[in-house]
Amino acid sequence: MPEPCRREVVCRQNPAICDANGVMIGLLFRPSTGAPLPAGRVGFRDSSCNNFEKGVLILKRSDYSQPMLHPASRPAGWTALLVIIALLLTSLAWPMAARADTTSPTSMFLAAPADLSATPVSVSQINLAWADVSGNETGYSIERRKDGELFTEIALMPANTRAYSDSSLSPGTTYTYRLRAIGNGTNIYNSDYSAEVSARTWYEVIVIPVIPGAPSSLIAAAVSASQIDLSWLDQSDNETGYRIERQSGSGDFVQIGMTAPNVTSYADIGLPAAATFTYRVQAVGNGRDVRDSAWSNQATAITAGTAATPIILEAPSNLTAVAAGSNQINLAWTDNSSHEFGYSIERQVGGESFGPIDSVLANITTYQDTGLATGTTYTYRIKAYGNGRDVRNSEYSNQSSTTTSLAPGAQRVLRFYLGQSEYYVNNQLQSMDAVPVSIKGRTMLPVTYVAPALGARVYWNQAERKVTIVQDSSTIEMWLGLNFARVNGTAVMIDPANSEVVPLVVPPGRTMLPLRFIAEQLKSQVDWDAAQQMITVTYPKI
Repeated sequence: MPEPCRREVVCRQNPAICDANGVMIGLLFRPSTGAPLPAGRVGFRDSSCNNFEKGVLILKRSDYSQPMLHPASRPAGWTALLVIIALLLTSLAWPMAARADTTSPTSMFLAAPADLSATPVSVSQINLAWADVSGNETGYSIERRKDGELFTEIALMPANTRAYSDSSLSPGTTYTYRLRAIGNGTNIYNSDYSAEVSARTWYEVIVIPVIPGAPSSLIAAAVSASQIDLSWLDQSDNETGYRIERQSGSGDFVQIGMTAPNVTSYADIGLPAAATFTYRVQAVGNGRDVRDSAWSNQATAITAGTAATPIILEAPSNLTAVAAGSNQINLAWTDNSSHEFGYSIERQVGGESFGPIDSVLANITTYQDTGLATGTTYTYRIKAYGNGRDVRNSEYSNQSSTTTSLAPGAQRVLRFYLGQSEYYVNNQLQSMDAVPVSIKGRTMLPVTYVAPALGARVYWNQAERKVTIVQDSSTIEMWLGLNFARVNGTAVMIDPANSEVVPLVVPPGRTMLPLRFIAEQLKSQVDWDAAQQMITVTYPKI
């Protein structure tokens, strides 16, 4: 139904006449008879309002002790303010007429909510709060709009509610809100809207997560029958700590501990004797912009005890030595063990015995040997080492030799003797484990000693039984038992004058190649001294 007329002018201008809800405090009298009308609201209605009844408003005294009467019956000495509203006026003479509302003696309008606030709390939520200044509302209607749009109702909240959370909003968007108190639809009418307030949701920030470096070189060492100590290298600067997991036998990994950031050791205690345990470590992030790292390498140890069976490490393989200038040789190898504590590197020069030169941590597979003499051949071997108790050292890797470069313009002169294991490189005595031999009238030498001395690298392919020699831009491929080779991709006869000259293997597993063919392909000069049974190789060719 249409909303009733608003609160009367008299009440707004003279609040002492009405209570807070606009209900008359005094009495309304009919001017013709002086008889009182029922108490109610007096006000102006437009032409759509009907059932007007005109009357005279008699006010209370200022002390509100008793109602004031019609002037005809007012006692002397009383002070009164007589407000005559629309007396003798007709509804046709005035668009607005005075009346006494006798149909709804308890009708009222609710007060509008006050102090509305809007606070963004996330990229998708704004919280509203307001003051409840009505005591008899049935609820609150909350409306919202975005810029350029109309208000729409988004929620109807119960009476006495003072807050609301608006969620599922768009990031970085401004929303405007208003609300009003809801009446009962009969004699308690909706309030005006509150003041409007606006707020903008947080902007959405896209965070690219950082992944810490995985800890490396994890080592597990049994220090007693009930304790294994762990250590590792910290490869990150943003971890919140380290997670340690342990595997018993072939079971699953289970977390056994956490450390603070930058800690690189852990003691696992209370273990059974003669038991095998495998460990791994992970750098832990913050669960937001820093994620967890990958796992470290695994490390195994066996607690002390008579029942323990030691682990024998697998030997590293595919050791290569490559000269990197006149004073440095770079080593690389394949790690075949998961429980080593590190690698021991040994070197041989000339006819000397192998001796240790350095060691590296577990899982490292490269090494740079620096400060070497120019034009000198060095031979290397390595082994994985354990803890000396339950993890035993491996066998040695294969040996690999190479020769450091000469100074620019310098020559390298090699002297070999048939049947002798000693030879000279620029007058420095060297030693081989196989001796030069003459087969089919051709001198055959171990390629692993010749090629590196001429600045070349040697590779062996067991599946193809093939030797590959690389020197600068030259590549030579030769196969055991075949009388031809491939030089830079072109097939050539090894010895056009003798088709029986082929690569072969002699004890202790050395590949023997025809010296002249190899030396000449490597830009060297070969000379033969029959009296001394000596072969001289000069590089580069004179």
